[in-house]
Amino acid sequence: MKGVERMNELQVFKNEEFGQLRVIAKSDDEVYFNLHDIAWALGYTRPNAVGQMYLRKDRIINIIKNLDIVVVTASGHKSELASNMDFEQLYITESGLYGFLMESETELAMKFKKWIINEVLPSIRKHGAYLTPEKIEEVLLNPDTIIKLATQLKEERLKRLEAEKKVIALQPKAEMFDTFMTGKNAQTMNEVAKCLGIGRNKLFKFLRDLKILMSNNTPYECYRREGYFEVIETPIKMGDIVINKPQTLVTPKGVNFIAKLLKEKSITA
Repeated sequence: MKGVERMNELQVFKNEEFGQLRVIAKSDDEVYFNLHDIAWALGYTRPNAVGQMYLRKDRIINIIKNLDIVVVTASGHKSELASNMDFEQLYITESGLYGFLMESETELAMKFKKWIINEVLPSIRKHGAYLTPEKIEEVLLNPDTIIKLATQLKEERLKRLEAEKKVIALQPKAEMFDTFMTGKNAQTMNEVAKCLGIGRNKLFKFLRDLKILMSNNTPYECYRREGYFEVIETPIKMGDIVINKPQTLVTPKGVNFIAKLLKEKSITA
């Protein structure tokens, strides 16, 4: 927005549990998050021979490539990514951040996501625009300019409000997903379908088509061994006869596995 700028200098958010998060809010209403800080907070680390933690750059690069996340420099220019680069000098967009949040399986990921949604993003979104000295002079010389600026500011405010509405709308679903992921017990396919926003029968068919479930809706053995599913025998009374019918349950690991598949295949309700 020419003449009307958002704060472009670096903003640093700090949290006792996650450390620092460097954020840059650009003039085009885009927000960039430091790649190093995001990866560190989400646990993409491992210890070296002497016990010091370092980033798993190979893992991070694979995620970025698989999810087509855009990587930029602090000035907003797109950047290629390589393991020999300094990740502290690189940033990802807001959409890229959401990709990382969905991808991470660490225990801290859920808490980190809530911190981002409840504190970081609202703090960024609430800051308005300001006039540069050059633009103030232009306003004084040409009153019509203020009308254009007011229109631009209104459009920017509407964009921020729309973004906040999307965050609020996602919170109930995110909280349900968090509950599933932190739970210890497996869930029925009906409960999982509700959590992921898809019909149960459609989800069954989706998993059968991918050869994850067999025709009787029980998983192939390889997926059971991976810890995605459990199968229990449910007694069903048919007249005077009681038979055991297998029922497929989904583990927290399986919920995350299915969510990623739905996202990759762009399957919705």
